[in-house]
Amino acid sequence: MGDQRILKVLLNGMLAIILIGGAGFWFARKSNDSAQPVLRICAWSNYLPQNVLTQFQKQTGIRVELSFVSSNEELFAKLKAGATGFDLIQPSDYMSRQMIRLGMLRELDHGQLKNLGNLMEDVRSPAWDPGLKYTVPFSWGTTGLVINTAKVPLSPGEIPGWGMLFESPDPKRTSLLDDMREVFSAMLIWKGSTPNERNHQKLEETLAGLRNIRENILMFTSEPRQYLARSELNISHAYSMDALQAAEMKPEFKYFIPREGAVRWADNFAIPTSAKHVAEAYRFLDFILDAKVASELALKGHFSTQNQPAWDLLPEAEKNNPVLYPDQATKARLYYLEDLGDLLVLMNRMWAELKI
Repeated sequence: MGDQRILKVLLNGMLAIILIGGAGFWFARKSNDSAQPVLRICAWSNYLPQNVLTQFQKQTGIRVELSFVSSNEELFAKLKAGATGFDLIQPSDYMSRQMIRLGMLRELDHGQLKNLGNLMEDVRSPAWDPGLKYTVPFSWGTTGLVINTAKVPLSPGEIPGWGMLFESPDPKRTSLLDDMREVFSAMLIWKGSTPNERNHQKLEETLAGLRNIRENILMFTSEPRQYLARSELNISHAYSMDALQAAEMKPEFKYFIPREGAVRWADNFAIPTSAKHVAEAYRFLDFILDAKVASELALKGHFSTQNQPAWDLLPEAEKNNPVLYPDQATKARLYYLEDLGDLLVLMNRMWAELKI
């Protein structure tokens, strides 16, 4: 009995040592983890390649955790649902305006952004954020059509219209973006309206038109490149940067801004009010405003930069690419999306009905 009592004491002692040691290891590990600064970014895909994030970490010691969204509405829903883990987000023009209106973005301290002066003059006071009080412009581009010209022949010099999408000659290899505003905008422009239409009746007519073609397309996707590469798509509603990336894989893919007009978008970075690592966010913003870094990002991502010294560093072929930098006549038929306010409730309902 005495031996059993001694054995029990010894076992309890050993258990205590293990628990204390384990706890000590856990606290040490937690301390070591928390010692490394971290930055959590929620962005569009294909903007921030790993080598650039690695370069930032080597330069600053800050580790980046990157997650992606496929639409502005998805980003908005994440934040409204209480996703407070993001330190930097990437809303587009109209969504930036909406988030500013709703008090979701932190006002910026320009004194912490020494490279802010690299921005082009014409983007320093955009309509959605005069004076850049809340956002830092990063990129811009257009939304149009990618066409496999080996499978869907066009006449020399032909600029297709949105009918190529909505009356597709190859419907089972045609896709629409998985983006509510972009899809409604394309149909509205095709029908002679603007993408910022506020008339309920016209929106209902637009929904009816989209319902009619719903079964005649292969899919909704905001990542069409993989399907284009596998020849599963021949006509795709796409962002210009994705289109150029697809053309790198297969030169027969050509990008067109439809003749009726199209959406021009601008993607920005912003710090949400719920950010936990604000100092780290400023370090990253200033890093991507650096001319060499911004030029590398624009060149790899095939988007139009809004950074003047970065643009100066680009190869002439990139500067003269009409997809990236359209002429004034083309720009005249481009539209920025606007914040539709409460009308988005109606549009969200319509989109949900369409996607069922």
